[in-house]
Amino acid sequence: MPRGRLKMADLSLAGIRRLMYKAGAERISKEAVETMREIAEDLIIKIAKVAVELAQHAKRRTVQKEDVKKAATLVLKV
Repeated sequence: MPRGRLKMADLSLAGIRRLMYKAGAERISKEAVETMREIAEDLIIKIAKVAVELAQHAKRRTVQKEDVKKAATLVLKV
């Protein structure tokens, strides 16, 4: 993302809200959904960066399913 630009969200608030309802929430504030989106986007970016590094280490330009799974394990320490 170029410097000096406002950050645009990539995940929709509606989608985040649906997932929160699916998790059992009865009511959700707008601020809660926005906070969840920020956290989710940050986590996805961290996992994606590690997945890219794994693909590059394997001398590939394409990030594969296994890279994402391994990256998630490393970032989440599961």
